[in-house]
Amino acid sequence: MVGMIVGIGLAFFLEYLDNTIRTPMDVKTHLGLNILGIIPKFTEGNFFIKIEEPNSIISEVFRLLRNNLRYTSLFGENKIIMVTSSQKMEGKTTVTRNFAVSAALQGKSVILIDADMRKMTLSRLFGIKRKNIDTDEAPQLSAGLSDYLVGEVQLNDIIQKTEINGLRIIPAGTRVPNTAELLQSSRMRELLVLLKNEADNIYIDSPPVLPIVDATILGSEVDGVVVVVGSRLVAIESAKDAVERLRHTRSNILGCIVNMVKEREVGYYRHYYGYYE
Repeated sequence: MVGMIVGIGLAFFLEYLDNTIRTPMDVKTHLGLNILGIIPKFTEGNFFIKIEEPNSIISEVFRLLRNNLRYTSLFGENKIIMVTSSQKMEGKTTVTRNFAVSAALQGKSVILIDADMRKMTLSRLFGIKRKNIDTDEAPQLSAGLSDYLVGEVQLNDIIQKTEINGLRIIPAGTRVPNTAELLQSSRMRELLVLLKNEADNIYIDSPPVLPIVDATILGSEVDGVVVVVGSRLVAIESAKDAVERLRHTRSNILGCIVNMVKEREVGYYRHYYGYYE
């Protein structure tokens, strides 16, 4: 009995010491952002939208999130959306990918851009690998965003089709050291203008905000920014710092998605998504 009481007390004490963002209420209180929705913590393999499972829970989650995004702008259309986070491992790339797949499955013409040119995780999700410069291994990718921004190729050379009808991707491209300079170039701004005529929706996976300046540069050039916060993964002060950096560059922050929320906390916040109703 004593052991049980001690265990419960320890659990409450650890909860008290937890200084991370955990819930939508934390986001509102500490970050002052609109809540676009929450995403439950899915088991591995179930957090991707699959073509063959259009009515899965994760598919419904993103239909709702896209609908919520639609109502974030009373004036004009948020056609180019950048998705970012404070730090790595909060799930921004998966969220970006699912946004795009969800839109394509609803009949939209969609372009995904892998602007995280150092990590290129989004490109890898679609089976695109960077050329190994240390070997003669043939690349699966002829060119990508970095190659376009340095002026080596044209737009048609970098847009690739995917197995999903209506969804195309611009992969990260060749590794370059000066990604920030490329993202703030006139060629990047011109690319975004061109792409508006190429698709209904454009989703950009950017690097996280805190490690490098790329996200804050790109955030000021797009129509809107979605901030992904991994529940219990990022300290409140770190998240506040990231949001402040985006605001400093006058990024249009549309709202926040609280990602990987534990099952026991999902029920309490069901009004943020509604698919269990």
